[in-house]
Amino acid sequence: MRKSQGTSPIKPFLLDGSSDQTVQRVTGKVIQSVLVVDPDPDFSSIVSDYLKLFGYNIRFRNDIEDALQIASENQSDVIFLADNFDHHHPIDVLRRFKSTIPSAITVILANKGDDQLAVELLKSGADDYLSRRVKDKDILTSIANLLEKISRNGSTVSDSRTGLDSRTGIENTPHQKLETQSHTQLIELPENQQTEVVDINHVSYKQMPGAAVILNNDLQVVSVNHKCVELFGYDESEMLNRPIESILPKVFYSDLRAEIKQYNKSSENSVSESPNFTLPFESIFVTKSGQGFPVKCRIGRHSLLDDSTQTAIHYLLSIEDLSNEKSKQADLLYQSMWNNLLRAFAHRFINLKLENFSDEVTQVVSETAGFFKLDRVSIYLFDKTSSKAKIYLEWLKKDVDSLNVFSKKIEIDKKLKEFSLLLEGKIQCLSPVQTTKDPSEELCLGLSEHYAQVNTLSSMVIPVMGNKKVIGWIALDHQFDDSQWKVEDTKMLEPLGSVISEAFTRRSKEEQRKVTHQKLSENHGRLSEQAFLDGLTNLANRRYFDKVLESEIRRASREKTNIALLFCDVDYFKGYNDSYGHVQGDNCLKIISDILKQEFQRAGDFVARYGGEEFAIILSGSLANDAQEAAEKLRQQILHKNIPNKGSPLEMITISIGISSIIAPEADDAEKLITNADKALYKAKNNGRNCIAVADFSPR
Repeated sequence: MRKSQGTSPIKPFLLDGSSDQTVQRVTGKVIQSVLVVDPDPDFSSIVSDYLKLFGYNIRFRNDIEDALQIASENQSDVIFLADNFDHHHPIDVLRRFKSTIPSAITVILANKGDDQLAVELLKSGADDYLSRRVKDKDILTSIANLLEKISRNGSTVSDSRTGLDSRTGIENTPHQKLETQSHTQLIELPENQQTEVVDINHVSYKQMPGAAVILNNDLQVVSVNHKCVELFGYDESEMLNRPIESILPKVFYSDLRAEIKQYNKSSENSVSESPNFTLPFESIFVTKSGQGFPVKCRIGRHSLLDDSTQTAIHYLLSIEDLSNEKSKQADLLYQSMWNNLLRAFAHRFINLKLENFSDEVTQVVSETAGFFKLDRVSIYLFDKTSSKAKIYLEWLKKDVDSLNVFSKKIEIDKKLKEFSLLLEGKIQCLSPVQTTKDPSEELCLGLSEHYAQVNTLSSMVIPVMGNKKVIGWIALDHQFDDSQWKVEDTKMLEPLGSVISEAFTRRSKEEQRKVTHQKLSENHGRLSEQAFLDGLTNLANRRYFDKVLESEIRRASREKTNIALLFCDVDYFKGYNDSYGHVQGDNCLKIISDILKQEFQRAGDFVARYGGEEFAIILSGSLANDAQEAAEKLRQQILHKNIPNKGSPLEMITISIGISSIIAPEADDAEKLITNADKALYKAKNNGRNCIAVADFSPR
């Protein structure tokens, strides 16, 4: 409870007959602990963060056994339970929670969209269910409304006595007639009390921009302003002379009584002037129609002239609707979760191996579909002339029609508006079924006509770029009325196009590098194999390394890209040869060579035996941090091989690695790159070996 600041000596009025008694919330069910059980950690976290804005004590778990223990130990009041845990039937999971903590209200988060399953879950003891077919930001409001309904009525919205729909929070039956019987006096003010009142007259109060209610000492409504009538949904005549308890939700009324009590108590204990208002407190208000929303309130003193022209002390309750503010907070949390997912997508493509490209793109598409509750995601790529397109990848929700049969070859007619905007790199929010039914939209047909073939109601079409031109598009589709894209969603989805475009650009560059290396191999294949391969390890030798490094430096210089060089040296290898003999030493070098071949398989990776027990690795397109990550993984692989070495203080084979990297090098920077890598290796050895050192430098 927040305390008011700066008050003059005023005796507090008493609530419930005692100045020391804590005001109890008179609600249907006091919610002290809420547990969210969902296999999706991102969704659980976003629900937790959102509900904390309303003051709920939230816990979330992604494991059933862990959640059961938490529910039992903390006696959760409400449990939100997902129905999509792998290898667990939802009814069995529900029964376990019901047997562990039967007093908890259990609400199913229905991910599967199976109406029959929902009925069976309700029959098996679930108190209610919420559909997750809608977007995450929409279900957040439904969850908050449901918790408020439980607080007010002590039951879930499936209770026939309440008639409220948990999906909307709107009452389905006529509003019950509110009781208007007189209440016993709740507030007693000391006689002959001198009170400082707020300097607000009746006229200025009526003109206040926010909702305001004047209450007398019995907490009955004396007067309201026009904003209050608008916000509450009652006529002014319906509110006047009625106890405020009959209008406010029980939780709100309990908050109000507690705030007034605290206000008067702080007024009595202060030696300064009486406060104009309490500090703001938040609660949930429900309108006459049954719609709930968060509010911020203040309580202050107000003076009005009664019928005997005597000044009477009343209370001014100001109420501010927080719906927009809370909605913005939910949107920010939703955007933050999407940004985290985008960063994870981008990271996957940094050092992606060419052979894994399709799998990674498919995974990104699948996770995007899950986040936005999509029914179909498709990626199309143009041919070299950009006059035709065909489908590259398609993700489908169960029982959703595929576009494959219509996507053998799509003619790109630049005269049609939708294709023209696509080729300009513009994101488009389409309504294919609606557009194709409108004769006036003939020149817009193209993309809409294509997607209308499978009855797509809403599609977001995002251009895919490559080398600064459009090379295709990705389409995110909704098939049903309950989820439709809005034009304002384009801003959120634009970065996804950038991530996918960057992925295809990287793939193109990797393919070019692969072709270059193949050509280089073919050219050198005409020469003696011994001239370019190390006879012991079958890796490239020093001579081959020098040629490839010069070639890659020139490429990086032309394309203004990055290049990194790793020098690796086997620690205490002389001691190994002395202890085990040179034959065993050769076998050790072969083992290390095999590990190097396994770890560096990208088209831009090149491994060579530089001499003796020293190896060199060229990483085209890699920055220092990428190279350092790859080096650490290599060091760990060698260590985990656990090759004994009596000649080493560590008693096993280890390696030291020096790294040098450069962004957009000059054509003749090969020698400098080698020198810096050698210095970094020397530094790693001086640091105790079995470690990594990095030396960065910029081009001239």
